[in-house]
Amino acid sequence: MTNAYLRFKKQNISHKILLLPGSTVEFGRDKSNDVKLALYPLEEISFQWATTDISRKHFVIERKNSQYTIKDDGSTNGTSVDCLAVLNRERSLDDKQILDVGGVLDLEISMRKNNMLLKRIGNTPQESYFLFYEDFTVGTSPESCIFIEKSVRNQATITYKNDQYFIKPSEENSNIYVNDKLIEYKKETPLNQEAKISMTNNNVFFEIILEKKNTF
Repeated sequence: MTNAYLRFKKQNISHKILLLPGSTVEFGRDKSNDVKLALYPLEEISFQWATTDISRKHFVIERKNSQYTIKDDGSTNGTSVDCLAVLNRERSLDDKQILDVGGVLDLEISMRKNNMLLKRIGNTPQESYFLFYEDFTVGTSPESCIFIEKSVRNQATITYKNDQYFIKPSEENSNIYVNDKLIEYKKETPLNQEAKISMTNNNVFFEIILEKKNTF
């Protein structure tokens, strides 16, 4: 599995979303996880100590059909959903629930058309984790899974297949560019390392950085 970062600005705030395809996603402090969880800024000693409360292997989220479940991965300080401990049993996840990770990090669940966005609460940077199966929509349309701005209704579909990401305009006259080149309606365009996507009608820019999961 190849993850990707989607970066953009919304209301002058920088956002960073880690795209996570597949049916199983591992979270923890170790780099071997799909999501490496840490507190920021790591340069501050107090945050470095607090980050150790997150276990190397902390919890796992699985997708079965359109339902997501969570299971603690034997963490030291535990995982809870709306203040109820997960322990080593599977528990279903729903919209607007709060995940507590080791007592030091909270994640809010937002369901987006059978996909899941996990938003960090009260912790910089503005980073989120987006779990999806095969594809999702992104754009300035309120119906988009990842909604950028309420402006011109531009929308595109991002697809992950064969270890590669692709983008395809979902609407005619979308005026969506990849690396300054206009892409055709309904035509898939591959997204390579540090591809820049722009919706020129309202100057929204994206940058996708592909990253392989590190293993030891």
